[in-house]
Amino acid sequence: MPYLISPLDISPDFIPIIGQIDDVLLLSLFVSEVSSLVLDGWKAKKGTVENSTTNPANHAPAAGETVDVDSIPVK
Repeated sequence: MPYLISPLDISPDFIPIIGQIDDVLLLSLFVSEVSSLVLDGWKAKKGTVENSTTNPANHAPAAGETVDVDSIPVK
């Protein structure tokens, strides 16, 4: 990100502390967005693998899939 090393930005870097605040905020925003995209991609990839493991012979749900059942009291 050239913005982080550029001396010309919202608050110039030659101003002590204030100059680095916008850089730190943008860097943290960048890291959080990239990590979110990576995690979403990983979860999507993991979800397609889990959904493909459904056993068609006994109609068993994939691992982690919720199954709705009715309960009855036992005496």
